[in-house]
Amino acid sequence: MKKISIFAMAFAAMLLLVSCGSAGSTTSSEASRSSENDAEIAIRVGSSTATAEELNSVVAGYCEMIGIDMSDETYADYINEMKYDVLNEYTNELVQSEKANELGFDQLSDEDVEACEKEIADFKASVSAYYSEQVRADEEFEGATDDVINAEVERQCQLYYEENGYTEDSMMELVSQSKILENLYESQTADITVTDEDVKAEYDRLVAEDKSNYEADYSAFESVASYGDEQYYYAPEGFRMIKQIFIAFDDSADDEAAEATTESEADSAVTAEQKQAAKEKATAILEGLTAENFDSIMQEKSEDPGSAAYPDGYAVSPDASSTGYYEAFTKGAAALQNIGDISGLIESEEGYHILMYAGDIAAGAVDYDTVRESLESDLLTTKQDEHFESLIEEWRSQMTVEQFPEAIGLTEGDILTIEEAQEAADDAAVETGSIDESDIEIIEEDGETAEYTE
Repeated sequence: MKKISIFAMAFAAMLLLVSCGSAGSTTSSEASRSSENDAEIAIRVGSSTATAEELNSVVAGYCEMIGIDMSDETYADYINEMKYDVLNEYTNELVQSEKANELGFDQLSDEDVEACEKEIADFKASVSAYYSEQVRADEEFEGATDDVINAEVERQCQLYYEENGYTEDSMMELVSQSKILENLYESQTADITVTDEDVKAEYDRLVAEDKSNYEADYSAFESVASYGDEQYYYAPEGFRMIKQIFIAFDDSADDEAAEATTESEADSAVTAEQKQAAKEKATAILEGLTAENFDSIMQEKSEDPGSAAYPDGYAVSPDASSTGYYEAFTKGAAALQNIGDISGLIESEEGYHILMYAGDIAAGAVDYDTVRESLESDLLTTKQDEHFESLIEEWRSQMTVEQFPEAIGLTEGDILTIEEAQEAADDAAVETGSIDESDIEIIEEDGETAEYTE
């Protein structure tokens, strides 16, 4: 029952990209525009341009996706950071496009064209599948024939394409450009390699890094080991995997319970009758429960969504002061003596837990051979990306690159420090409900700034 949010990371990643922007031979003076028709141009790289409308549509689309009202001054700093990021990312893409044309990659092979056509077909199939699911779940079409449903699905698909400006030609242009840049990347990074020594050195670095991080923060290891968001390379002593069957207090709670905003309020809002009903339900499950039938009953009876998503259980710290789980959950897990042991009923703020000690997590560095292949792949990708990014910087410095930030509403001077950008992102995430305020961690960058100048 871990309380965790990953949305802050997405906000931070978007904002922190600004620290990677480069000036190259960029200019942004009004005098560098060549005609009145250039009024809406935000970027020009050689013969390639990007309009303010294109860039603003990207920003608007992202704001819509995360639920931000662009007219709300609360988000002004965050939106400006996003605009700055889009401006530089678009510039780098135009630099790549110019270089690709110069090297002849703008001519796709028959095989490339087939790949593009397949990508479009797959995209359209996914759109159709989405609307098919939506229509079939709509009460209005309950009992409708397949012909009627298929016609409605087709209508909604076409409406989606029209609203987003998708035509066969525009989709082909989009995926073709992506393929051109993909071919450019592959041609420029094909000779990049990593040695066994490189991989082992990276493994040793990650082991040392994880040891330092996770021995200082057990909750961080609980998260990565439970939810599998990323590979870990070191495990502290004493961690165990705990499976649970969870029975929530009656979810038909009264309005006071439904509106409770803190754990203590939620606990006080739950009635004695609701607790008793949940206890009787959990007690009935506990009777006859064994290590052998625990998994099947967990999947059938547990009201924890994580039981299905994480059938191997949760990584639990030997430190009872860990804040990753409710205190009663952590203490109950630590009290189990042997693998296969099952707890009695454990009451928390949300309901009753029945825990099983499923196994131990081997302490120390993970076996090198189990991660070598994936580590080699990741390291190679990193080196290729770094090499390609350096090439973009080189190409950009050799081209005439013009940016017109005022075309998308950016003003002269510093944008934000990295810390301020992170804070703006977190505020936006909390405001839109994407993250709980208690989960925010400000990223420190020693006062580094992201800026552009006239």
